[in-house]
Amino acid sequence: AFSSFFHRYRKLAAVAALIVGAAISGALWMQHSPAPTDSQVSQVAALTEVVNDGSSVREVVLSDGSMVKLQPHSKLKFNDVKHATSRIVTLEGEAYFEVAHDKQRPFFVHAGRTLTKVLGTSFTIEAPGASKSVSVTVRTGTVSVSKESTHSTDVDTSTQVILTPNQRVVYDPVLDQLTASVVELPVLLPENVNREAMEFDDESVASILNKLETAYGVHISFDETALSKCRITTKFTTESLFNRLNVVAKAIGGSYRRDGTQILFTANGC
Repeated sequence: AFSSFFHRYRKLAAVAALIVGAAISGALWMQHSPAPTDSQVSQVAALTEVVNDGSSVREVVLSDGSMVKLQPHSKLKFNDVKHATSRIVTLEGEAYFEVAHDKQRPFFVHAGRTLTKVLGTSFTIEAPGASKSVSVTVRTGTVSVSKESTHSTDVDTSTQVILTPNQRVVYDPVLDQLTASVVELPVLLPENVNREAMEFDDESVASILNKLETAYGVHISFDETALSKCRITTKFTTESLFNRLNVVAKAIGGSYRRDGTQILFTANGC
Protein backbone atom coordinates (compact mmCIF):
# COMPACT_ATOMS: atom_id res chain seq x y z
CA ALA A 1 0.00 0.00 0.00
CA PHE A 2 2.87 2.31 0.90
CA SER A 3 4.51 1.57 -2.46
CA SER A 4 1.30 2.40 -4.33
CA PHE A 5 0.90 5.67 -2.40
CA PHE A 6 4.51 6.66 -3.05
CA HIS A 7 4.08 5.98 -6.78
CA ARG A 8 0.99 8.21 -6.98
CA TYR A 9 2.79 10.95 -5.01
CA ARG A 10 5.69 10.95 -7.47
CA LYS A 11 3.29 11.36 -10.43
CA LEU A 12 1.46 14.27 -8.78
CA ALA A 13 4.74 15.97 -7.95
CA ALA A 14 5.90 15.66 -11.57
CA VAL A 15 2.67 17.23 -12.88
CA ALA A 16 2.96 20.10 -10.39
CA ALA A 17 6.53 20.73 -11.46
CA LEU A 18 5.47 20.97 -15.10
CA ILE A 19 2.71 23.47 -14.28
CA VAL A 20 5.06 25.67 -12.22
CA GLY A 21 7.71 25.52 -14.93
CA ALA A 22 5.24 26.58 -17.62
CA ALA A 23 4.02 29.49 -15.52
CA ILE A 24 7.57 30.72 -14.89
CA SER A 25 8.47 30.35 -18.57
CA GLY A 26 5.38 32.29 -19.64
CA ALA A 27 6.13 35.08 -17.19
CA LEU A 28 9.71 35.36 -18.46
CA TRP A 29 8.49 35.49 -22.10
CA MET A 30 6.04 38.28 -21.31
CA GLN A 31 8.77 40.17 -19.44
CA HIS A 32 11.28 40.03 -22.32
CA SER A 33 8.96 40.17 -25.39
CA PRO A 34 8.87 43.60 -27.11
CA ALA A 35 5.79 45.83 -26.79
CA PRO A 36 3.69 46.17 -29.97
CA THR A 37 4.54 49.19 -32.12
CA ASP A 38 2.02 51.88 -33.09
CA SER A 39 1.76 50.41 -36.58
CA GLN A 40 1.03 46.97 -35.13
CA VAL A 41 -1.62 48.46 -32.88
CA SER A 42 -3.19 50.33 -35.83
CA GLN A 43 -3.39 47.11 -37.83
CA VAL A 44 -5.32 45.26 -35.14
CA ALA A 45 -7.39 48.12 -33.76
CA ALA A 46 -11.08 47.81 -34.51
CA LEU A 47 -12.66 50.20 -36.98
CA THR A 48 -15.05 52.75 -35.58
CA GLU A 49 -18.31 52.81 -37.51
CA VAL A 50 -20.81 55.65 -37.46
CA VAL A 51 -24.17 55.14 -39.14
CA ASN A 52 -26.64 57.98 -39.63
CA ASP A 53 -30.06 56.35 -39.46
CA GLY A 54 -31.76 59.64 -38.66
CA SER A 55 -33.41 62.22 -40.87
CA SER A 56 -30.93 65.06 -40.27
CA VAL A 57 -27.21 65.59 -40.79
CA ARG A 58 -24.99 64.00 -38.15
CA GLU A 59 -21.70 65.74 -37.28
CA VAL A 60 -18.71 63.54 -36.53
CA VAL A 61 -15.46 65.02 -35.16
CA LEU A 62 -12.34 62.87 -35.53
CA SER A 63 -9.46 62.92 -33.04
CA ASP A 64 -7.27 64.96 -35.42
CA GLY A 65 -9.85 67.75 -35.45
CA SER A 66 -11.32 66.90 -38.85
CA MET A 67 -15.09 67.31 -39.08
CA VAL A 68 -17.48 65.19 -41.13
CA LYS A 69 -21.13 66.07 -41.76
CA LEU A 70 -22.73 62.71 -42.46
CA GLN A 71 -25.95 62.82 -44.45
CA PRO A 72 -28.93 60.58 -43.56
CA HIS A 73 -28.64 56.91 -44.61
CA SER A 74 -24.85 57.19 -44.78
CA LYS A 75 -22.07 55.28 -43.08
CA LEU A 76 -18.54 56.28 -42.07
CA LYS A 77 -15.77 53.89 -41.00
CA PHE A 78 -12.39 54.99 -39.67
CA ASN A 79 -9.40 53.71 -37.76
CA ASP A 80 -8.90 56.56 -35.34
CA VAL A 81 -5.50 55.58 -33.95
CA LYS A 82 -3.89 58.80 -32.79
CA HIS A 83 -0.37 58.03 -34.02
CA ALA A 84 -1.21 56.34 -37.33
CA THR A 85 0.96 57.47 -40.23
CA SER A 86 -2.11 58.07 -42.44
CA ARG A 87 -5.68 59.08 -41.74
CA ILE A 88 -7.97 56.67 -43.58
CA VAL A 89 -11.78 56.61 -43.70
CA THR A 90 -14.37 54.77 -45.76
CA LEU A 91 -17.65 56.37 -46.81
CA GLU A 92 -20.90 54.85 -47.98
CA GLY A 93 -23.45 57.52 -48.85
CA GLU A 94 -22.84 61.27 -48.75
CA ALA A 95 -20.75 63.47 -46.47
CA TYR A 96 -19.12 66.87 -46.33
CA PHE A 97 -15.54 66.89 -45.02
CA GLU A 98 -13.51 69.66 -43.40
CA VAL A 99 -10.09 68.09 -43.02
CA ALA A 100 -7.60 69.39 -40.46
CA HIS A 101 -4.32 70.28 -42.17
CA ASP A 102 -1.46 67.89 -41.42
CA LYS A 103 1.25 67.71 -44.11
CA GLN A 104 2.86 64.75 -42.36
CA ARG A 105 -0.30 62.64 -42.42
CA PRO A 106 -2.42 62.67 -45.59
CA PHE A 107 -6.17 62.11 -45.27
CA PHE A 108 -7.64 59.36 -47.49
CA VAL A 109 -11.29 58.67 -48.26
CA HIS A 110 -12.36 55.39 -49.85
CA ALA A 111 -15.74 55.73 -51.56
CA GLY A 112 -17.04 53.23 -54.09
CA ARG A 113 -14.09 52.49 -56.35
CA THR A 114 -12.39 55.86 -55.83
CA LEU A 115 -9.63 57.14 -53.56
CA THR A 116 -9.57 60.80 -52.52
CA LYS A 117 -6.38 62.21 -50.98
CA VAL A 118 -6.04 65.57 -49.23
CA LEU A 119 -3.86 67.33 -46.67
CA GLY A 120 -6.34 69.91 -45.43
CA THR A 121 -9.38 71.17 -47.30
CA SER A 122 -13.18 70.93 -47.55
CA PHE A 123 -15.14 68.87 -50.03
CA THR A 124 -18.25 66.74 -50.52
CA ILE A 125 -18.37 63.10 -51.61
CA GLU A 126 -21.46 61.30 -52.86
CA ALA A 127 -21.07 57.51 -53.02
CA PRO A 128 -24.53 55.90 -52.98
CA GLY A 129 -23.26 52.37 -53.65
CA ALA A 130 -20.41 50.26 -55.03
CA SER A 131 -22.08 49.84 -58.43
CA LYS A 132 -23.19 53.48 -58.75
CA SER A 133 -21.35 56.66 -59.76
CA VAL A 134 -19.27 58.55 -57.21
CA SER A 135 -18.83 62.34 -57.22
CA VAL A 136 -16.31 64.54 -55.38
CA THR A 137 -16.93 68.31 -55.20
CA VAL A 138 -14.29 70.68 -53.82
CA ARG A 139 -15.17 73.70 -51.69
CA THR A 140 -11.70 74.84 -50.62
CA GLY A 141 -8.14 73.66 -51.13
CA THR A 142 -6.89 71.00 -53.53
CA VAL A 143 -7.98 67.38 -53.79
CA SER A 144 -6.57 64.39 -55.64
CA VAL A 145 -9.05 61.77 -56.87
CA SER A 146 -8.09 58.52 -58.56
CA LYS A 147 -9.40 55.03 -59.15
CA GLU A 148 -8.95 52.87 -56.10
CA SER A 149 -5.73 50.85 -56.05
CA THR A 150 -5.20 47.34 -54.70
CA HIS A 151 -3.37 48.95 -51.77
CA SER A 152 -5.44 51.15 -49.48
CA THR A 153 -3.40 54.38 -49.83
CA ASP A 154 -1.67 53.96 -53.21
CA VAL A 155 -2.72 56.71 -55.63
CA ASP A 156 -3.20 55.51 -59.20
CA THR A 157 -1.34 58.36 -60.91
CA SER A 158 -2.43 57.20 -64.36
CA THR A 159 -6.05 58.06 -63.50
CA GLN A 160 -5.40 60.88 -61.01
CA VAL A 161 -7.47 64.07 -61.30
CA ILE A 162 -6.49 67.21 -59.37
CA LEU A 163 -9.45 69.36 -58.31
CA THR A 164 -9.57 72.94 -57.04
CA PRO A 165 -12.54 74.96 -55.66
CA ASN A 166 -15.79 74.79 -57.65
CA GLN A 167 -14.63 71.72 -59.55
CA ARG A 168 -15.99 68.20 -59.33
CA VAL A 169 -15.19 64.78 -60.69
CA VAL A 170 -17.59 61.91 -61.35
CA TYR A 171 -16.52 58.30 -61.49
CA ASP A 172 -18.63 56.17 -63.86
CA PRO A 173 -18.38 52.48 -62.84
CA VAL A 174 -19.80 51.32 -66.19
CA LEU A 175 -17.21 53.19 -68.27
CA ASP A 176 -14.64 52.87 -65.48
CA GLN A 177 -13.51 56.46 -65.91
CA LEU A 178 -13.26 59.79 -64.09
CA THR A 179 -14.67 62.97 -65.67
CA ALA A 180 -13.86 66.41 -64.21
CA SER A 181 -15.91 69.58 -64.72
CA VAL A 182 -16.93 72.93 -63.28
CA VAL A 183 -19.74 72.53 -60.73
CA GLU A 184 -23.26 73.43 -61.85
CA LEU A 185 -23.52 76.30 -59.36
CA PRO A 186 -20.12 77.81 -58.49
CA VAL A 187 -19.99 79.71 -55.20
CA LEU A 188 -17.75 82.54 -54.09
CA LEU A 189 -14.50 81.48 -52.45
CA PRO A 190 -14.68 81.82 -48.63
CA GLU A 191 -12.36 84.83 -48.65
CA ASN A 192 -14.70 86.60 -51.09
CA VAL A 193 -18.11 85.91 -49.52
CA ASN A 194 -18.32 89.52 -48.27
CA ARG A 195 -17.58 90.84 -51.76
CA GLU A 196 -20.63 89.42 -53.50
CA ALA A 197 -21.77 92.83 -54.72
CA MET A 198 -19.77 94.09 -57.68
CA GLU A 199 -20.13 97.35 -59.58
CA PHE A 200 -18.40 98.22 -62.85
CA ASP A 201 -18.44 101.65 -64.49
CA ASP A 202 -17.27 101.68 -68.10
CA GLU A 203 -14.88 98.82 -67.35
CA SER A 204 -13.36 96.47 -69.91
CA VAL A 205 -14.96 93.06 -70.28
CA ALA A 206 -11.52 91.48 -69.92
CA SER A 207 -11.13 93.12 -66.51
CA ILE A 208 -14.61 92.02 -65.41
CA LEU A 209 -13.95 88.40 -66.43
CA ASN A 210 -10.63 88.41 -64.58
CA LYS A 211 -12.33 89.67 -61.42
CA LEU A 212 -15.06 87.00 -61.70
CA GLU A 213 -12.38 84.35 -62.14
CA THR A 214 -10.62 85.51 -58.98
CA ALA A 215 -13.84 85.71 -56.96
CA TYR A 216 -14.96 82.18 -57.79
CA GLY A 217 -11.63 80.46 -58.38
CA VAL A 218 -12.83 79.13 -61.75
CA HIS A 219 -10.61 79.64 -64.79
CA ILE A 220 -12.34 81.66 -67.53
CA SER A 221 -10.65 81.39 -70.91
CA PHE A 222 -11.12 84.30 -73.36
CA ASP A 223 -9.30 86.50 -75.87
CA GLU A 224 -7.69 89.11 -73.65
CA THR A 225 -6.73 91.45 -76.48
CA ALA A 226 -10.14 91.48 -78.18
CA LEU A 227 -12.22 91.86 -75.00
CA SER A 228 -10.01 94.57 -73.52
CA LYS A 229 -11.55 96.89 -76.12
CA CYS A 230 -15.12 96.08 -75.00
CA ARG A 231 -16.33 98.27 -72.13
CA ILE A 232 -19.61 98.03 -70.20
CA THR A 233 -21.31 99.42 -67.11
CA THR A 234 -23.14 96.96 -64.86
CA LYS A 235 -23.85 96.07 -61.25
CA PHE A 236 -24.14 92.65 -59.57
CA THR A 237 -25.76 91.93 -56.21
CA THR A 238 -26.72 88.30 -55.50
CA GLU A 239 -26.61 86.77 -58.98
CA SER A 240 -24.89 83.43 -59.58
CA LEU A 241 -21.66 83.29 -61.59
CA PHE A 242 -23.46 82.06 -64.70
CA ASN A 243 -26.12 84.76 -64.44
CA ARG A 244 -23.33 87.35 -64.26
CA LEU A 245 -21.71 85.84 -67.33
CA ASN A 246 -25.10 86.00 -69.08
CA VAL A 247 -25.25 89.74 -68.45
CA VAL A 248 -21.74 90.32 -69.78
CA ALA A 249 -22.24 88.08 -72.81
CA LYS A 250 -25.56 89.70 -73.73
CA ALA A 251 -24.05 93.18 -73.49
CA ILE A 252 -21.46 92.46 -76.21
CA GLY A 253 -23.15 89.70 -78.21
CA GLY A 254 -20.90 86.99 -76.81
CA SER A 255 -21.45 83.52 -75.36
CA TYR A 256 -19.88 81.08 -72.93
CA ARG A 257 -19.91 77.40 -72.08
CA ARG A 258 -18.42 75.02 -69.56
CA ASP A 259 -15.51 73.06 -70.99
CA GLY A 260 -14.16 70.52 -68.52
CA THR A 261 -12.77 72.35 -65.52
CA GLN A 262 -12.86 75.79 -67.16
CA ILE A 263 -15.31 78.21 -68.77
CA LEU A 264 -14.84 79.33 -72.39
CA PHE A 265 -16.08 82.88 -73.09
CA THR A 266 -16.21 83.93 -76.74
CA ALA A 267 -17.15 87.13 -78.55
CA ASN A 268 -16.30 88.77 -81.87
CA GLY A 269 -15.03 91.89 -80.17
CA CYS A 270 -16.47 95.39 -80.10
